Amino acid sequence: MNKTGRIKLRNKIEAFLNNHPDFGCRVHSGISPAPKKRVRSKERHYWRFVTGTAKDGRTILILPILTRNERVPVSLCEYLEEIAVKSPYVGMAENLGDVFCIIMNDPVEYPRDAKTTYWRYWLKRSMEKNNVQPSDESE
Repeated sequence: MNKTGRIKLRNKIEAFLNNHPDFGCRVHSGISPAPKKRVRSKERHYWRFVTGTAKDGRTILILPILTRNERVPVSLCEYLEEIAVKSPYVGMAENLGDVFCIIMNDPVEYPRDAKTTYWRYWLKRSMEKNNVQPSDESE
């Protein structure tokens, strides 16, 4: 009965980042700390995120995932890629160790796993799928 779901993992990540004295960052679940007023189909995936600000002023955006090979929607992949250009604190986390590596952002001492940047794989795969032209059988 003690199944780890996405909400439980998201709350653990939020508590870990807010209570860790070395990080000095403030994060919250979802887009904003205000409760969601209405449901829009376009925004339904964005409530998965843990967002906030690091002590150096950069944006933190972490997407909790349950398994390493979890399929990520294309809209989320595009959003993560857009934010990753602006901030180094972007990633996908399966556990608190991944969160630590994302926030520390030191590839020499704490190398990041490939699963923390797995959205690039899904984005590349969707782009390849969309660029494939159907063959003409009428010829």
